[in-house]
Amino acid sequence: LAAHGIAVAEARAPARRAFRRWPALALAFARGGRDADVVLVPEFRHKDVPLARLLAGRRLLAFDPLVSRWDTLVQDWRLHAPGSAQARWNRWIDRRALRAADLILCDTWEHGALYETLGYVYHPAYVSMFCDDDLTQTAAAMGRLVDARHLVFPHRHFSVGSSALDATYARQNSNAAWWHGWRVMEKRRANGFGLGARTLAVRAKEVEVDVRYFVRIYGSRVKRLLARRA
Repeated sequence: LAAHGIAVAEARAPARRAFRRWPALALAFARGGRDADVVLVPEFRHKDVPLARLLAGRRLLAFDPLVSRWDTLVQDWRLHAPGSAQARWNRWIDRRALRAADLILCDTWEHGALYETLGYVYHPAYVSMFCDDDLTQTAAAMGRLVDARHLVFPHRHFSVGSSALDATYARQNSNAAWWHGWRVMEKRRANGFGLGARTLAVRAKEVEVDVRYFVRIYGSRVKRLLARRA
């Protein structure tokens, strides 16, 4: 913004805890941000959005979330169990921040419009695997998919030797994550990714998917148990 000639006033506070950071941020804003036309909360500052909303008043409040706290802490880093109080708390922080802002920043206009329509970025039923395939298929079913296969980007993934197999890759690309993603994907495909009716035929297909999933998962566990006892 500054490089394009727009006056920028920053309000910073070093404290990590919100109850200590907020007074410092409010003071910094009072000193240098009272004349601002727009208030922007940068990435990873979900907890500061309510304060920014209060300080912004009727001025436009923009928020660049970059990531979801719930997805990062619960699904990615696995610091909290999915059904725990901390997981619910972080999901609430996400929702509160997104609802308080007047403008949410996304990487493309198409993404922003699609996410606003869907109400999510990646369908929350996924852990990792197949979530991007689901988004692609959902966009195609909605007639919102833009064919841009002429644009080529390097695939910096361990499977093609472009990065190291670290703990996150190992967890998110596990066999359990793959089968969980397959199950969600096939059940959502059966009813047109949420766009079709759940007819008897669709429900029968969902049952078939569940049976195949449980046979595969628990069948493998039984085989391993018998192998260890042999």
